[in-house]
Amino acid sequence: MGIVIKQTIKGSFYAYLGVIIGGVNVAILLPLLFSEAQIGLVNILVSVSAILAQISCLGGNGIISYFFPRFHDKASQQKDFFSFVWIYSMIGFAVFYTLFLLFGDHLLAGKSADAQTLREYSVMLFPLTFFTLAFLLVDTFASSTLNATIGSFYKELVMRLVNTALIVLFYFELIDFRLFMWLYVANFAIPVVAITVHLFRKREISLCWPSKTKYLPHLKTMASIGIFFILNGLSNSLAIYIDKLMITYYLGLKETGIYSITNFIGTVVRIPRLAMGKISTPIIAQALNDGDYKSLEKFFRLSVLSQVIVGLLIFIPIWINIDIFLALLPPSYLEGKMVVFYISLSFLVTCFLGIGIQVIQLSKHYKLITYFNLIAGVAVVVLNALFIPIWGITGAASATLASKVLLVILFLFVLHKRFHFRVLFADSALVVLISSLVIAGALYLPVGQFVEQKFVNGGINIIIRTVITLAVWGLALQVTGLFKRVKFKEIV
Repeated sequence: MGIVIKQTIKGSFYAYLGVIIGGVNVAILLPLLFSEAQIGLVNILVSVSAILAQISCLGGNGIISYFFPRFHDKASQQKDFFSFVWIYSMIGFAVFYTLFLLFGDHLLAGKSADAQTLREYSVMLFPLTFFTLAFLLVDTFASSTLNATIGSFYKELVMRLVNTALIVLFYFELIDFRLFMWLYVANFAIPVVAITVHLFRKREISLCWPSKTKYLPHLKTMASIGIFFILNGLSNSLAIYIDKLMITYYLGLKETGIYSITNFIGTVVRIPRLAMGKISTPIIAQALNDGDYKSLEKFFRLSVLSQVIVGLLIFIPIWINIDIFLALLPPSYLEGKMVVFYISLSFLVTCFLGIGIQVIQLSKHYKLITYFNLIAGVAVVVLNALFIPIWGITGAASATLASKVLLVILFLFVLHKRFHFRVLFADSALVVLISSLVIAGALYLPVGQFVEQKFVNGGINIIIRTVITLAVWGLALQVTGLFKRVKFKEIV
């Protein structure tokens, strides 16, 4: 338990630091130094490769998690389990990437002006998909050996620092955009190589041809687990990446670039929720094992209130300053203002689940998560197809919000019916009401002209407005006693 919590906190630290570096890269440097279409191209390639990797690994990451205790023996010289899963997933990669080469042109072909660019750079999808798939396997294997932080360190921190360096090289015209793209793709190899070398040094894996007699009797079970994890991974990938694919298809790379930047700003709201989910997992598992549902429900209520408060703590400064921030970027990004709102709101809605997903995930009802995610995935595809042609990138963001609301309703229903939890709380609703009133008032705060330099002046205004608004908001929560109910120390 101590190892899990220690590594989770360490991994969360890497994730937060990575978000700061990524925020500078994505929200500031990219829109100032690259065209919208170039940003769109980067994001569409990453999106396609992520979806391809989830499908083509054939659930190899799930097979590692499920069969690791049975087949991995560090003391044995025959460490062929990783080799087996690697070969298994590479067969899937070969099959699905071949299918993509045959039929993928229809997926990538968007507006005629962008189709040629997409075809020109589609050659990068092969290494990008390969590295993405390889990371899924080696990171899962490393986590199974109780070394869950090495993947977070290289992916969340090192890769983003390298991206910063590449952006700087591009800015000083030491590399052109095409070379930037190839180096950007090569950067995905860093965590794969680093984790693989680490596993070799720790003698967790070796270059052994897998034994047929050891694994053939389990192929049916492996295939079943693999299909389940394919569906789970695909549903998650659809939720994260399908909007960019469909925006490219209907609107083109420029709109994808604008959407990607403003979407990223909105996703910052989800970070505290992810951290709490990881840290609380061992505590939830213990409570479920002990059958202590009363304490679990109390923890659930506290987690909902705390996540709503922390989520709004991040959302309030974003939304009251969004006009100032977008004014610092090229004018085209003003189109993405409502994208920030809807995406932020979609992650605020999930705060009302608290630790609910982790409770379901660690219980006998865990398969419902995959089924519900698939329902939400299908919903977001249908809604994107309906909304994007009408409302553009705002339609894509609203489709995401609608699918998240559907998902939250389904999960809350399960928590109420299967675990008998109360799922609606007056204190959380009061936090939302107070926050809405504070935001409404803050929007009337004037924007001052303190200095001539627009970036410095914008920064000063953002700081002043944020401090005043959060002070009023915090005072309101203190007066109403909501801060006392959270019991942050107890949660920590």
